[in-house]
Amino acid sequence: MIKYAFLFILLIPWIVHTHAQETVRSIHALRISDPPKIDGNLDDAVWKNALVADDFIQFWPDNGALPCQQSEVRFLYDNTALYVGAILYDTAPDSILTGLSERDNINNADYMGVYLDPQGNGTNGYGFFVTSSGIQVDMKLDQYSEDGSWDAVWMSETSITDSGWVAELKIPYSAIRFPKMDVQHWKVNVWRNVMRHRQNTNWNFVDRDKDGILPQSGNLLSVEGIDPALRLSFTPYVSTYFEKNPESDQIGTAFNGGMDIKYGLNESFTLDMTLVPDFGQVQSDDKILNLSPFETYYTEKRPFFNEGTELFNKLGLFHSRRIGGTPVHKGGLEGQLNEGDTLMFNPAETRMLNATKISGRTSSGLGIGVFNAMTMKAEAVVADSNGVMRAIVTQPFTNYNMLVLDQDLKNNSYLNFSNTNYYRPDDKYSANVSGTELVIKDKARRFRLQSKGVLSQKYSAGEDTELGYSYFVEAAKVSGKFQASIAHLVLSDNYDINEMGFMQQNNYTSTEAFIQYERNNPFWKLNSLHTHIYYERESLYDPRVLSNSSIWYNLRATSRKLYTIALNASYYPKGKTDFYEPRVEGRFVKLFKKQYHIGGWIETDSRKKFSFLYNPGIRWWDDEGRYQHWQFAYMNLRLSDKFSFYFEFNFVETFNEPGWINTDENDENLIYFGRRNITNITNSASVKYVFNKSSYLSLRMRHYNMDVIYRDQFYELKTDGELSESAYTANHNQSYNAFNIDMQFAWRYAPGSEISVVWKNAIDRSDDVILPGYFENLGQTITYPQTNSISVKVIYYLDYLNLLRK
Repeated sequence: MIKYAFLFILLIPWIVHTHAQETVRSIHALRISDPPKIDGNLDDAVWKNALVADDFIQFWPDNGALPCQQSEVRFLYDNTALYVGAILYDTAPDSILTGLSERDNINNADYMGVYLDPQGNGTNGYGFFVTSSGIQVDMKLDQYSEDGSWDAVWMSETSITDSGWVAELKIPYSAIRFPKMDVQHWKVNVWRNVMRHRQNTNWNFVDRDKDGILPQSGNLLSVEGIDPALRLSFTPYVSTYFEKNPESDQIGTAFNGGMDIKYGLNESFTLDMTLVPDFGQVQSDDKILNLSPFETYYTEKRPFFNEGTELFNKLGLFHSRRIGGTPVHKGGLEGQLNEGDTLMFNPAETRMLNATKISGRTSSGLGIGVFNAMTMKAEAVVADSNGVMRAIVTQPFTNYNMLVLDQDLKNNSYLNFSNTNYYRPDDKYSANVSGTELVIKDKARRFRLQSKGVLSQKYSAGEDTELGYSYFVEAAKVSGKFQASIAHLVLSDNYDINEMGFMQQNNYTSTEAFIQYERNNPFWKLNSLHTHIYYERESLYDPRVLSNSSIWYNLRATSRKLYTIALNASYYPKGKTDFYEPRVEGRFVKLFKKQYHIGGWIETDSRKKFSFLYNPGIRWWDDEGRYQHWQFAYMNLRLSDKFSFYFEFNFVETFNEPGWINTDENDENLIYFGRRNITNITNSASVKYVFNKSSYLSLRMRHYNMDVIYRDQFYELKTDGELSESAYTANHNQSYNAFNIDMQFAWRYAPGSEISVVWKNAIDRSDDVILPGYFENLGQTITYPQTNSISVKVIYYLDYLNLLRK
C-alpha cells in the first residue's frame, strides 16, 4: 500500500494543473511630515498625494476572479508610524454588515486589513484588521496560520458613506519589529471581505493551490530613513476576589497586584515578563470523565502563554499548562499520613512567581527564543488528632526553561533547534529534552521534505539516566489541486517530554500516507470541493507488534449558496490490539477484529441571522451488540448587531464496550475488564451583548453528563490478549456531572487598558447511582454544593514613548 502511495506522489507533478505564475505587485508609501487625523475620513490633504493600491482579486470563493466591489488603499508613513487609508466602495452601502463583537472577533461584519511582513522573507509577520463597525482584530502570522491571541496597541476608525465605507489605521512602529537599515524591504498584502457575499479579496493575488499565504504578499516600497522605535510598555494590574466554596462557611477574599512588562531589547528582540501574574479570570476548563489510560488535554487560555509563543510551539515540545499545573505529589500523600490525621488542604495548582520570554529574529533570519518561569513551593496542610497542623510539600520550588534557535532558509524552508529543561532542586530531579527539525521546500514551494528528531533525558539522584527518543520523516507535495504525503513516526519506549510538553503515549510507531484533491474555484453548483484518503498503520515500538491499520475517507463540498455538506468513513480491516488499556506494562488486549464508521455533517450559511450545523454518525464493530452513535449540533442566532445567542449540543451513546475496570492490588497480572454502556450528553449555551466597540457582556453555561453502566459481564484479561469470563462482581457504575457558569463584563476604557468583572460558578458531582434521565441529572447537580466567585480586575497600559510626549 505504502509503496504505491509513494509512486503516486512521484507521478503527481505530471498530472496536476496549477495557476499561471502571477506577477508580484508593488506599491510606494508616501513619506509625510504632518500625520493625518485618525477619524475614519480620508479628507486630510496628505492622502490625496499617495499612490493607490487597487484592482483586488478574489481569494474566496472564486480564487483568481474579479471582485464584486472595488477597493482603493493608500499608504503613508512618518518617523513614528505607518498609516493605511482604505476606501471600500459598495454599490449597496445600506447592505454593509456591521455586526458588533468584542475585540479580536469579526462576527458578522465587513472587514479590511493588512498583512505586514517587515523582514520581507515570508516567514513571520503581523495582521491589523478592522471591521466596518470599528472592531479591531490583530494577529501574528507565519507561513500558514494566524495567532489571534497576540494584541498590539494601535489606532483605527471607520465610517459608513454614501459610496461604501472608509477605514483609517495608524500602526505605530512600537507595535512591530523591523530591521535597522536605511531602506526597508517590507512585504504587504491588503485584504477585504464583503460579508453578505462571503467574498474575500486581496490586493496581491494569493493562490489557494499554493503553499503558504504570507509568502504570497506584495512589496511596500519607499519606506526609508526610519528607525525602530523604543518599545517599552508597562501593564500593571490590581484585582480582588470574593469566593465561597463548599468546604467553608466563610467568604474568602484576596487582593492581588502585579505587572506585565514589554521591552524591545533592540530592533529585533523583545522581552516579555509577567510579575506575580493573576489568571483567575480565564474561562473555566471544560471538564470531562476520562475513562482512557491517557491524560486529558486542556488548552491554554492564559494570555501571557498564548501571546507571541509561535517560536516556542514550533517543535511541539512545550505545553504551557504544565506551568502552574497540578503539584506532582498531590495524589501521593497516603504514605505520609499518620493514624488520626485529617487532610485539611491540598492545593490543586502551583502558584507561579514570574515568567519571562525573549523572542525575535535577526536580519539574517535567525529566530531566537528564551523562556523562563518559576513556581513556588506547594504544600498540603494536615491536622493530627490533637488539631496540630503540619505541612507536607506536594511540589517544591520548580524552574522551567526553554531555548529555541530557528534559522530561515531559502524558499521558506527552516532549521530549528529547541531545548526544554525542567528542574526541581529540592527533589534533585531534572528533565531535559532537545530536538531539531529541518524543513526543505523547492523554489516553487510545491514539495516539502521534513525531518524531526528529539532526545529526552530524565535525571534523578542515585538513579540511572533515563533516555528516550523520537523521530519523524515526511515527503509531501503541498501545492496544487492534488496534494499528497507519506510519513513515518517513532516514539521509543522511554521517550518522555511531559514535564514541559504534552504526550499521551510513547512506545509507538506509525506510518501514514495521504492524498487529497481540492478544487477552489466555482464549478457546476459548487463553490469548492475537497476530498482525501488517508491510510495509517500503528504499531508498538518494542516489541514491534502491529496494533491496527485504518483507512479514512473524507468528502466536503460547499454550494454556491454557501451550504456545506461533508461525508466521512473509516475501516479497520485487521482490528485493534491495545497495549495501553490494560495499564500494566507488557500486557495487551484484543479489543476488536474489525471496525467501521460512517458520518457526515451539514452546515448552513453563517451570514444568516440563524445558522446551524448538524453532525450525525455511527460506528460499529464485529462484536455482537457493540456499536456507537452520536449527534453533534450547534445553532447560532443573531438577534441584532449587538445581541447574539449560541447553543451547542453533543450526544454520544456507546453500547457493549469492553473497558478496563481495575488491576488487583496484590497481583498486577490479574486485570479485570467489563462490558459497559456509556451515555454522554453535553450542552453549552452562550449569550453575548455588545454595548459598543469598547464594552460587552457575555454569559456561558455548560453542563456535562456521563453515565457509565456496567452490564454485569466481567472478564479477566488473559496473557494472549483475550478476555475470559470472570466471577468478579462489584459496582463500578459512574455518573459524573460538571456544571459551569462564566459571566464577564469587560470595558476597554483606553487603548490596552481594561476593567473586567467576572462571576464564576462551578459544580462537580460524581457518584455510582445512575439517575433515569438527563433532566434528573441536571436537577440533582444544581442542588449540589457549589463554588461561587466574583472578581474585579483593572489593567492599565502605559507606553513609555507616550509618557515622554506628555
